[in-house]
Amino acid sequence: MLAEPELPKIHRLLVRMTGREVEAEDLCQEALLKAWRAVPAFQAKSRFGTWLYRIAINLALSAKATQREIASSPETFDRHANGSSPFSSGAPASAETTAEHFSDQSALRKAIEGLAPRQRAVVHLRVEEELPFALIADKMDLTVGAVKAHYFQATERLRAAFRSA
Repeated sequence: MLAEPELPKIHRLLVRMTGREVEAEDLCQEALLKAWRAVPAFQAKSRFGTWLYRIAINLALSAKATQREIASSPETFDRHANGSSPFSSGAPASAETTAEHFSDQSALRKAIEGLAPRQRAVVHLRVEEELPFALIADKMDLTVGAVKAHYFQATERLRAAFRSA
């Protein structure tokens, strides 16, 4: 199968972009299904894996936009007037969770989760996958300059987050 070598990388990227394993799995399956349906239209201007990355990233960005719309709807604010997140259980954090939050690794993870979805994707592809800017640009269907700008903005936001912590 053409997609098999790319699936673990795409899944990791989607976990980073969404912050949730289950949602990443769903989006990964949705990307595969969408690619399978669109194979007749695939023009081979890029590698199949690169095309699959683009599909997955676009699905993740669309999912994030939908979540923002749901979270900002009046009904959501009414249901969550107690201040809890519409995407959390509302249960108080355990002592272990609170202690973990203050570790460096957890703080970095939280800061990365606070980045815009495209910035998070660029950081993941650059740092975790160790891809060059040109390949990231190809996978995300952006210019190299745009990828560098997203990366620069992300690193500046991460530095600011750690300075204020």
